[in-house]
Amino acid sequence: MKVTAIYQRADANPFRESECNYRRVTGRIPEGCTQEMIEQYAREATPAGYVFVGIERAE
Repeated sequence: MKVTAIYQRADANPFRESECNYRRVTGRIPEGCTQEMIEQYAREATPAGYVFVGIERAE
């Protein structure tokens, strides 16, 4: 299953959305992973200077 983690620059204003303030990273997760496991993996992979925002699934 393909999952995209979304990260936002730590100093970005979320109400002034700009594409350069966000980073998306897509990965393949094995079937059977829980939502909590997927979010844990995404948080552990947070790039420096960014904060984890959420997950998008692409089945």
